[in-house]
Amino acid sequence: MIGQTTSNLQDIREAQKKLLELNYNYWIDDVLFSFNWWFLILLTLMPWLLWYRFVDKKRIMEIVLMGILIIITTVIYDILGVSFLLWSYNYNVIQMVPFHITIDFAIVPIGYMLVYQLFQHWKSYIYALAIVAAVASFVVEPLFVWMGIYKVISWKHIYSFFAYFIMGIIMKFLVQKLIDKQVKANTNFLE
Repeated sequence: MIGQTTSNLQDIREAQKKLLELNYNYWIDDVLFSFNWWFLILLTLMPWLLWYRFVDKKRIMEIVLMGILIIITTVIYDILGVSFLLWSYNYNVIQMVPFHITIDFAIVPIGYMLVYQLFQHWKSYIYALAIVAAVASFVVEPLFVWMGIYKVISWKHIYSFFAYFIMGIIMKFLVQKLIDKQVKANTNFLE
C-alpha cells in the first residue's frame, strides 16, 4: 500500500512538472508581450493610480481593509474555480501564479473599495453593489471571454453575479463590525 502511494505521488509530481513546462512554454510563446498581456498590465496599474488619486484619505484604513479582505477572498475563490475547472485564464500578467493578478489584485478590489467609499449607507451600497456585480458579471466577464483572456468551463455569469454581490455584503458587514469594535474599545479605554 505504501509503495503504491509513493508511486501515485511520483506520477502526480511528473504530471505537475509536465503541466508547469507546458504552461511556461505557452506563456512565453503566446502570452508575454501580446496585446492582451499589455492590456492586462494597463488594467492592473491604472486602477491603482486612479484609486490613489481619489481615495478618501480620512478613511483610508477602513477602505484598504475592505480591499485586502476582497483580495484574500477573490484569490481563494479564483484558485478554487481554476482548480475545479470551473473557469480558466488564457492570459495572465504573471505565469506562475494560480490566480489572475489583474482581476484579483486590481479590478475587483478597487471596484469594491470605490463602492464602499462612495456609498456609506446600506441601502445605497446594496444598489451600487448590484450594479457593479452586474457590470462585472455581464459586461467585463463576457468581454474577457471575447478577448480570449477568460474561459468559462463549468460556470455561468449569473453565478458570478451572486458571488460578487454576496461577497460585497459580507465584507461590508465585516469591516463595519471591526470598525465598531475599534470605536467601542477606544471609548472604553478613555472612560
